[in-house]
Amino acid sequence: LLKDAQVIADIGAGTGELIGRLAIPKRRIIAIEPCKDYIPHLTKKLSSNGHLVIPHKVEDVSLLPFSLDAVLFSHSLAYVDDFKDSIHKTFNWLKPGGIGVFIVLSKRGDQIHIMKKFWHFFHPNRPVLNPSAEDIEFLLSELGQDVYRKKVSSIMNVKTHEQALKLISFILEINPKDLDGQAKNILNLTKINISGEYEINTFHEIVFFRKEEKI
Repeated sequence: LLKDAQVIADIGAGTGELIGRLAIPKRRIIAIEPCKDYIPHLTKKLSSNGHLVIPHKVEDVSLLPFSLDAVLFSHSLAYVDDFKDSIHKTFNWLKPGGIGVFIVLSKRGDQIHIMKKFWHFFHPNRPVLNPSAEDIEFLLSELGQDVYRKKVSSIMNVKTHEQALKLISFILEINPKDLDGQAKNILNLTKINISGEYEINTFHEIVFFRKEEKI
């Protein structure tokens, strides 16, 4: 989807694991990330070729209209103050023909089940309220866009009790020590595969569109 994009904005770029792979020669990356802890990682990955790291929330960022070839939200819509406003704002940054890509968790799967059951204990922002693919599709349709969706699945598996707790703490975005009182209950939500490993399946949906100026 993004192979021909020359200027890409990644909203909520995190540590840059995804956008770092897109930072090829003759392409400019604009990484927008409010978490100060992630900025050194982003800066290291995007330290050349005119890339830009913006350490602010997307709500506080102003880019020129029609200045981007692509906008990417990878599991970041849950963290913005208002996902509808953020989509409208970044939509205006896209050139006609520009690509918008949104990656969200599906409503099914082990990972979302763990998050729904336990995230409210640990996470102040309740990212489990992540807008669904249907929410995004509806909003983009209101903007007159033809919207496409693709489902993707993955399986995370680890061998030991300690590795499973570390993985789950990563999913819940907490320190593994904070799981002590909930460890048994959380591990009961994972599957044990035929190899005796802890297994967590995850389903994602990718929603995307190519910007059309419709009358």
